[in-house]
Amino acid sequence: MTWLVAVLDQSAGLLLEVLPYFAAGVLLAGFLQAAGGRLRFAGFLSRSPFAVLLGALIGCVVPVCSCGVVPVALGLLAGGVAPGPVFAFLA
Repeated sequence: MTWLVAVLDQSAGLLLEVLPYFAAGVLLAGFLQAAGGRLRFAGFLSRSPFAVLLGALIGCVVPVCSCGVVPVALGLLAGGVAPGPVFAFLA
């Protein structure tokens, strides 16, 4: 029974550590969706002469695990980002 208490205690601690970042990400995504920033971002990333470099830099900075990087890349492709920056993001 003590192991269950320890697991719940550790889980609650980790949840409290991650919650502010999760909430900030959800709020930012909602703002971008409502303001149309997603389309502007996709257009900028596709038209920029440094699009591949930007895609690689974004891929270095964005904290996405190996399980989540493919859905993010597919979302970028569906959003209209050119394949070059998306593949640089994956690398």
